[in-house]
Amino acid sequence: MIVRVSVDNAPANQLFDYKVPDELSGGISIGSRVTIPFAKRASASGIVVELPESSPFEGKLKSISALDSPSPTVLPSLVKLAIWMSKYYLATLSKSLETLLPAPVRNGRIHEKTMLYIDAAESFDETTLTKRQGELLADIRRVGGGLSLISWARRCV
Repeated sequence: MIVRVSVDNAPANQLFDYKVPDELSGGISIGSRVTIPFAKRASASGIVVELPESSPFEGKLKSISALDSPSPTVLPSLVKLAIWMSKYYLATLSKSLETLLPAPVRNGRIHEKTMLYIDAAESFDETTLTKRQGELLADIRRVGGGLSLISWARRCV
């Protein structure tokens, strides 16, 4: 499998072809952020913009080092938009892709978030609840169980 990558901060508007190792082939798609060996830098990041059948490069293709995220960083429709932007505004594709990404994603500072939910117990002594606790319990049951901790906290204040 071969991928065509737009390298972040590339000096020219050029795409580079890389070979995908077998262990990464299942997770690569258009819009995936990858780490690649590039020029004199030890490594660089880039976004997959094409999945060509073959490469016009006649030398030996380098392999992708890593897949940075299990899901695509950029939707394929946004990759198409970035390609159009780069042609229309005569900008590099890497700069066009950069404008589509929020700063935390561009800088690699995005982290997975965990959402906590609360649910009402099946049976307990409801006579010991205060009026406010009874209202909150009714809210939890009204939404069908599973009220996010954030929305519950907002209702408490």
